[in-house]
Amino acid sequence: MIANKVISVFLKANEANLSSPLGPILSQYDYDFKEFISEFNNITQNFIEFELIFSVFIFLMKHEKKVYFLCKFPTTSFFINFFTFNNKIFKTDIYNITKIKVNF
Repeated sequence: MIANKVISVFLKANEANLSSPLGPILSQYDYDFKEFISEFNNITQNFIEFELIFSVFIFLMKHEKKVYFLCKFPTTSFFINFFTFNNKIFKTDIYNITKIKVNF
């Protein structure tokens, strides 16, 4: 199964919708993106408090008229840099990183 088109976008957790900037990108293709938006928002709703931005690859399948997507999760080194304050990382930060990684 080969995708007809692959769209790469960056989306904040639980903030996918058909308004700008995602709407104009997706509206040029004749697919129903409502299912993708609800599924992405459901998957990422646990990460709202951390304001994470996900790299998302959207695969458009011409023969099925379906939309699939791959959501790349930030790496552990990203989280260590994200939680580092004054070049120090605390036990609570390690706990938060572990909590995020386990939930995904």
